[in-house]
Amino acid sequence: VDCAPAAVDVLAARGGPAAPAPGSAPPGAAPGDFRLEIIKGDARETLPRWGGTVDAWFLDGFSPAKNPAMWDADLLRAVAAHTRPGGTCATYTAAGAVRRALAAAGFEVTRATGFGRKRHMTRGRLPGDTAP
Repeated sequence: VDCAPAAVDVLAARGGPAAPAPGSAPPGAAPGDFRLEIIKGDARETLPRWGGTVDAWFLDGFSPAKNPAMWDADLLRAVAAHTRPGGTCATYTAAGAVRRALAAAGFEVTRATGFGRKRHMTRGRLPGDTAP
């Protein structure tokens, strides 16, 4: 299934990056080279068992105050373990505890300007070269 058009719609609706120019793609990727995999269940149980790796994560687990289990250090280590070298993560939360847990998991973490009403957000990058 070609998920790229839906991804562009979701990003646009959330105030994210503008749609890429027709026929354009990130370096090393073909136009439309996009795969979305949804795994149902509690991430603390499903992610450690999952055999895949990703280039990018969007961590949308609500705030740590509302959903502390989503920001557990063990879960964020599992996120890092399933991230390809050079892979990234982003989340709307800018909470210091989340930034520290992502850094402890191995991500290079920065606080960035947020989208919409969010003043700040968090971005991370796992060290290493991006997979071809």
